[in-house]
Amino acid sequence: MILVLFPHQLNDAYTNIIKNNLLDQVYILDTDEQYKRFNYHKKRILLHKSCIYHFIEEKKSNYPNIKALTKSTIHEALCEFNRISIYTPTDKADKKALENLDNIDYLTDPLFLITEEQWKAGVLSKPWKMDKLYRYLRQKKNILMNNNKPIGGKYSYDSENRRPYSKNIKFIDAYSCKMDDLSLRIANKIETDFPNNPGSTKDFDYPINRFNALKCLDHFIENRLETFGEHQDVMIINNPKMSHSMLSSSINMGLLSPEEVIHKAEKVYYEKNIRLSSVEGFIRQILGWREYIRGMYLLIDDYENKNIFNHSKDLPAFFWTGKTKLNCLSETISETIKNSYNHHIQRLMILSNFANLVNVEPLQLRNWFNEMYIDSFDWVVTPNVLGMGLYSDGGIMSTKPYISSGSYINKMSNYCDNCFYDPKIKIGPRACPFNNLYWNFINDKKENLKNNPRMRMMNATFNKFDDKIKRNHIDSSNEFIKNLK
Repeated sequence: MILVLFPHQLNDAYTNIIKNNLLDQVYILDTDEQYKRFNYHKKRILLHKSCIYHFIEEKKSNYPNIKALTKSTIHEALCEFNRISIYTPTDKADKKALENLDNIDYLTDPLFLITEEQWKAGVLSKPWKMDKLYRYLRQKKNILMNNNKPIGGKYSYDSENRRPYSKNIKFIDAYSCKMDDLSLRIANKIETDFPNNPGSTKDFDYPINRFNALKCLDHFIENRLETFGEHQDVMIINNPKMSHSMLSSSINMGLLSPEEVIHKAEKVYYEKNIRLSSVEGFIRQILGWREYIRGMYLLIDDYENKNIFNHSKDLPAFFWTGKTKLNCLSETISETIKNSYNHHIQRLMILSNFANLVNVEPLQLRNWFNEMYIDSFDWVVTPNVLGMGLYSDGGIMSTKPYISSGSYINKMSNYCDNCFYDPKIKIGPRACPFNNLYWNFINDKKENLKNNPRMRMMNATFNKFDDKIKRNHIDSSNEFIKNLK
């Protein structure tokens, strides 16, 4: 039997599951096509290539013939085999690359809790909302449950995990991985082969094998999970990791299985009685949100072209430089260029929020997320950006648009302290653009959102404004958007 793995299937579960067949050969796809779908950040390319070749080195004793397939395209790499087995990938581009091949036996991916077949059979009934799925999986997997009831009496403690920024917040540093000789050689080749891609391979500190991924997991569980929850929505200059797990790339590449991560978090709760809101909030991201996002990607046709607001503005050029007077955007984008990483609130309430308020075409922001982030896969990015970030699917995923004015950013971060703009100033050249843009969005999209109960209060508030204030919001926003390049 010949098994071919994608670079995100680097886990023993993909080989151990084959018990009744003689596994003669294992190949891992490392084709040019996989690195050219988007103009990927150099750190993301380094992650994928390093993970592939470290996995090969580790598994040679079990599978002496394990090797990478290094053709130009996936089709070219696979068409010469008589018969191969492949775990069905989730990304549509990967599936499309396999379409015209008739020599494949498909297997079910073991690292998702819900199979593609179960999704399509209706495991989650409409309306497709995450909370229903999360409760179902908590019960099915018996996670943080006691006699079929959630520990603490609630399934979600999200309301306890939204504390604002304060100067006294401190976190234990995340575990940092050092590049070995193999990764350094790959990094040097990437700098040569991908000179025009964003970012740099320098200061790469993400896990590239299971050993390091387990080190990062254990360090997070033992030292950082306790402080994860309360301040997970906070944004701090020069502290991009805070108490976030930094495990998403390891889970998405297969270095860690979702269930082992969930069970370690649950175990430390029982053993050390650490804050339930932190443990539950972390588990919900993996058990609930990760599975839910994949389901939406599998179920919703033509998701990448959803655009309920008909937005058509180009993504501003400063998304590739970080050079803007808006300090929240400058800091967030500069971090992305340097680290290929932001945490979820920066992605949602700074980048997506701004793009939505200035009418950026959804596909352009989706492409940028796919390009720039270390943990990007299209199945992760498309529903997160178009559904959660931009509401461009019209509410299939989210119950309202996640938009905010400058006051939210000021409350949750220290970005505004050194900004040219002031969120407290309402009119004039130093008035924070987020304020005008927010109210302009409320007014401009009132027809799209008139039946949304969660938007009625904001619509009513705008209608109560003095006509002069309304005019200022609209005119200032239109001028800002018109001059945005």
